Amino acid sequence: MKDYCIYLKGSVAVSTRLAYLEDIHFFCSYLIEMQELTIAKEIKDITQDEFNSIKARDINLFLGDYCSRYYKQTERNTLVFENNNRALARKKIIYLYPF
Repeated sequence: MKDYCIYLKGSVAVSTRLAYLEDIHFFCSYLIEMQELTIAKEIKDITQDEFNSIKARDINLFLGDYCSRYYKQTERNTLVFENNNRALARKKIIYLYPF
């Protein structure tokens, strides 16, 4: 991840870098929520081996099925989030580079 951050620092604007890192955090949260690719309960506990086991199909499922529209439960209600095509395209770009 450190190398990826160094790469971003020299390649993209600060706002884009923040968006990319938020996308990675979002993906890690998804991994924990789905519990199919990691046994971790917190993002910091996802292992390198678990990241290495992620296949293109797993990312395609994340981008195609989960990212376009997803739900988050709060104490009072359920929030619905939708990503537009620009946000989905950005997410696709960050997964081209291994972090």
